[in-house]
Amino acid sequence: QFPEISFDEQDLKTIEKGPEYEQVLKHFEGIIEGSERHYITLQLMGIRVHAHNDLDSHDDQLIHQIVQLIIETFKANVFIPFNDEKQLYEGLYNHFKSGIVRYKYGILYDNHLKEDIKEQYQGLYRIAKFACNRVEQLISAPISDDDVAYVAMHFGAHMKREKQTLKTYKLLLVCLNGVATSKMLSAELESLTENIEIIDAVSLDEIKVYADEVDYI
Repeated sequence: QFPEISFDEQDLKTIEKGPEYEQVLKHFEGIIEGSERHYITLQLMGIRVHAHNDLDSHDDQLIHQIVQLIIETFKANVFIPFNDEKQLYEGLYNHFKSGIVRYKYGILYDNHLKEDIKEQYQGLYRIAKFACNRVEQLISAPISDDDVAYVAMHFGAHMKREKQTLKTYKLLLVCLNGVATSKMLSAELESLTENIEIIDAVSLDEIKVYADEVDYI
């Protein structure tokens, strides 16, 4: 039983003009019909690496919106100024140009470096995951960890080009509503971003004790 999928007219044209569709018609004639033929064709196209160029999205405005959202999310989380974003922007744009179609129809894109990236570049991966979660809400489709790792790779390469590193900043949390509230905020902040170290959560009267030890209060 294949999942029920409603295909866009433009996507149908792309699917039917590829060599995979011709083979599906040939080998599954009289066995499967309609959208099931298109679904099998899509999975076969997902196996052929260069087929992703065939599956490019035509929603240029949405792609630009996604790339801008991801870059802004990164900049808000790493506290690093990006001097020349052109190459980064183009790399992410091309990735999501084909990615949107794959996400929409559940075509998996295997990233053999995924586990290495998750282990060696935990900070970048966590921020990429957070950024991709925001994109998922925008496009109403899931993004796999394989693609999250690719996004992290784009930013890792960009930081290397600009000779930047993911610095860890020391934070002191202060809340007028009490230490208990500060502790709750501490746990939430640490779950949102990687490159911060929360030294302590204190009351207003204790700021002077830590003032010289932290980057931000």
